[in-house]
Amino acid sequence: MVIVIGDDSHRPVMKEMTEVLQLNFPLAHIIYHEPPRKGTPERNGNAKDGNLNSMLAYINQYHPNIAFIETRDADDIVGSPQFLRYTIGHLQRNQDVAYVQTIKDTLVSEGDPFGNRQSFFYRGVMLARNATNSVFPCGSGLIWRREQLNFIGGFPTWNLVEDLYSGYVAMQHGLKGAYLPVVGAIGQVSPEDIPNVYKQLGTWALDTIRIFIWKNPWIVKGLTFKQRMQFTELGLFYLLSFPLLIFLVTPIISLLTGIYPFHATNTSYILHFWPYAACIEILLALTGAASTFEELWRARQMWFGLIFVFIKSSFLALIYGPNKKPAYKVTRKTQEAGIYLREVSFQVFIFIFLLASIVFNLAIHQHNILRDADLGSILWASLYLLILGGIIRRSWFGYQVKKKPVQTAKVPMER
Repeated sequence: MVIVIGDDSHRPVMKEMTEVLQLNFPLAHIIYHEPPRKGTPERNGNAKDGNLNSMLAYINQYHPNIAFIETRDADDIVGSPQFLRYTIGHLQRNQDVAYVQTIKDTLVSEGDPFGNRQSFFYRGVMLARNATNSVFPCGSGLIWRREQLNFIGGFPTWNLVEDLYSGYVAMQHGLKGAYLPVVGAIGQVSPEDIPNVYKQLGTWALDTIRIFIWKNPWIVKGLTFKQRMQFTELGLFYLLSFPLLIFLVTPIISLLTGIYPFHATNTSYILHFWPYAACIEILLALTGAASTFEELWRARQMWFGLIFVFIKSSFLALIYGPNKKPAYKVTRKTQEAGIYLREVSFQVFIFIFLLASIVFNLAIHQHNILRDADLGSILWASLYLLILGGIIRRSWFGYQVKKKPVQTAKVPMER
């Protein structure tokens, strides 16, 4: 086993840390590696992709007998002690598999307020993707077959984040990925303040939408029908933010003006809408069978709460185009608790209007609320209040008011 520590910061302290590891673990083959500096002709990739490609080139040159490559973020530790046994065993048994992705867990505050553990994704969605050969790499807890990684040209540099796109390119070449539901990596720090959450999830959204728009699964060659459907769903997940915004403002318009998007009898509405809503709930329940109700509810709050982040990412993907790569910024590894109401101002604005529209509709029909008030729109508005309240309440997560020390008056002693 060869452990390569790629230091893209070029700091002496990192080299010293590696030397300490080499002294403490003399039997391990630990190597300190500095990739070419950003902007130099020798570098293949501007951000993390450049660091990874440099380490891959080092392995290809000095350790050509290495068969498997594991990638791991510097702040992630190993999850299951059997991680390598499971993943490499799967690769050896299944020679047609190019890479294996495992669960990437993370340390979070009590209750995982921002859904950083992604349990719905790793313990539900990824199983469905595995069934259709649509598993994509997620950075850490990942094992590549070196030969296949070199076959696709190493870690791709076109997109913002190399992990998702590397799997996308591999599938276009007819390669196969797999998912094993074992914990391969545990992150030591998760974003738990609104600006950092926006930054990380906004980057993922921009990355995915950029692929969906400029490398659309229905245009690129090599994908199967099921893979095209899976990556279409992945892109539409973020673009769903546009209709979700319409859903949020519809009850406001209806309660304040009496204007509705469609007119139907109660019976017709029930027959057309309730089966559809029931199917969605059943799908979520089946996909997230390993997740608790609280985790699913928190996921919904985050989906709705981040629609403005995803909408912004959609426009950025269009603005940058296929040939201009957005600048990559590493997610901050420290928490900066504060009151970030400005960052959730759009959500607060809609929250206030939803609440005001409910009060207004009840007020104008106060003489016979059950008969005249728009209880259906009030129900939807109330649901949206609960959902938006989640992200608004998290805008001051971890913030504590600093209490000034109480100063006691000094009373002169009597003599």
